[in-house]
Amino acid sequence: MPYRVSSPKYLLATVLAFGCILAPLQSGRADIADADAWVTALDTRSTAGLRELLGRGVDPNIAAANGKTGLMLASQQGETRLVEALIEAGADVNAVNDNGGTPLMYAAMAEDPEATELLIGAGANVDATAKLGWTALLVAAVKGHGKPARALIEAGADLNRQDAYGWTCLMRAVRGGHADIVAMLLGAEGIRIDVVQETGSSALHIAAAGGHAEIARMLARHGADIDLRDMSGRTPSAVARGAGFNDLAAALAGTSDAYASGAAAETK
Repeated sequence: MPYRVSSPKYLLATVLAFGCILAPLQSGRADIADADAWVTALDTRSTAGLRELLGRGVDPNIAAANGKTGLMLASQQGETRLVEALIEAGADVNAVNDNGGTPLMYAAMAEDPEATELLIGAGANVDATAKLGWTALLVAAVKGHGKPARALIEAGADLNRQDAYGWTCLMRAVRGGHADIVAMLLGAEGIRIDVVQETGSSALHIAAAGGHAEIARMLARHGADIDLRDMSGRTPSAVARGAGFNDLAAALAGTSDAYASGAAAETK
C-alpha cells in the first residue's frame, strides 16, 4: 500500500515552485521522501524536477490521504511527460483511490488521448471499476471525450458494462448529446443497444427524453427497439411526447425503418 499524506496541494502551481523544494533537498536540509515536497514537486509540472526526485529515491506511488497518487494527478492534468516519467519509475498504473478511481479514469476525464494510450500500453486495466460502477469508458462517454473513448474501445474496453444505476456508456453518451461518441459506439463490434437501466429505459428512451432526434435516428438505424416499454409502460414515443418533443414522438410512433430514414425535427 503506498504511503499516504494529508497535503491539500492538488492544484498545479508554477515551475518556480520546484526551486523552493529542490534546493533544500540538494543541501540535505529536507527528507527527499517528504510527502509535501513530493506533492509540491508534482505541482511544478517540471519533468526534470520530477525525475530528479525519483532518481533520489522518492516512491512514485506516494498517495494523498484520499488515495490519489501522483500518476492520477498527472493524468488528470493532461501532463503526458509526467505520466511517462512516473510510469518509467514504476508508478502503479492500476492504483486506486478511495473511490476506486484509477489513473486511466483521470486521463479519460482530462480528454488526454496520449496519457490514455501510455497507461493502456503500460498495462492499465481498461475495465477497472470505481465504487459506483464507473469505468474509464463510462467517464469518457459522460464527458464527451471522443479520443480517449476511441483508444479505450480499440483496447477492448467492455462496451456494455453497466454502472450502479444500470447505465451503459452508450446511455451516458446519449444523455449528454454526444453524437460522435454514440456513432463510435454503434460502430463498435459487440455493442448492445437495447440494454435497459434501473427504470427500464433504453438508450432510445433516453434520447427521446432529451429530444435528441438525430441520435434517436442513429439508434433506430442500428436496430433499436422503438416499441420497448420502460417500467412505467412507456415507449420511446410516449417519453418524447411527455417531454414535449412532439415531432420526435410522432416519428418514433412509426416503424423503425420509417424513422431511421426520416427527418424528425427536434422541437418542443
